[in-house]
Order: sequence, then structure tokens, then C-alpha cells
Amino acid sequence: MKINGRPATPAQARRLGTVFVVVGLVLAVVMSGGAAVAHLLGPDRSGWVTTNGTVTGNEQGVRVDVDRGGRRSEYQRLVTWTVDGQEHSAALGATSSKPFRVGEQVTVSYDPARPDRAELQGGASTITLVVGGAGLAFGALFAGIGLAIRRRAG
Repeated sequence: MKINGRPATPAQARRLGTVFVVVGLVLAVVMSGGAAVAHLLGPDRSGWVTTNGTVTGNEQGVRVDVDRGGRRSEYQRLVTWTVDGQEHSAALGATSSKPFRVGEQVTVSYDPARPDRAELQGGASTITLVVGGAGLAFGALFAGIGLAIRRRAG
């Protein structure tokens, strides 16, 4: 291993390995912990039920993308579902850079006490799991690299 073009001393390599281990552990704890807190503090969906819904359109928004130097359109599904003969509609789910297919069938989870309070099945809770899992994976990767560097340093 080289640092600034010169071979690293074993002590320097161990310090670098330690930095990787610490960053990996912090990353894993912060991302998975944050995802767990978001999941626990989110609405209680245990009594929610599901029904079929239909994508009836797209709600278009504009997102300013500073990194790419401009604006771009983003879309969110407009979904309609029926509960006890009453039709409900809302913009649900994550945004996309492409419009969603009108007529697409989706599964809607809703609060039976307030059917207008809804989300797409696998929405927020799935995102929370993905973020938490990614945090653990990247954290483990960094920690593993750090341990390998330390082991090589002797």
C-alpha cells in the first residue's frame, strides 16, 4: 500500500484500516438505526386493510436538479380505489422520471377508520427496509475493507 507515492508504514496502514472500520460501523448504525426509528415512529399500519386500486393518471411535478444544471419532470401515480361504495383518489407512491401506465392495477393499503389515509402496498415500509439494509451492507463492506487493510499491515 502506498500513501503519497511512498510505501505506507505498518502503523499508517493500521490507522487507515481503523478509519475504514469506524466509518463502516458508523454508517451501519446510522442508516439502519435511522431506518428503524422511521419505521417505529411511522403510522401504525397494523389494522390497515388492502384493496385493489387503479392508476387513473399522473401528477406531474418539476424537480430542480442542481447537479445536472436544470429542471426535470417527475411523476406520481394518481390512484383511485373504492371502499364501501365510496370512491377515493390520491397521489400515491414514489415519484418516477417516467409517467406511470394509466389503467395499471395496484394494491392500496388504507386505514379502515379513514379510507382516504392510504399508501401503495410495499411503499414506505419497503423503502425503510431497503435503506436500512443498504446501510448494513455498505457498513459491513467498509468494515471488511478496514479489517483486511489492518490484517495486511500486520
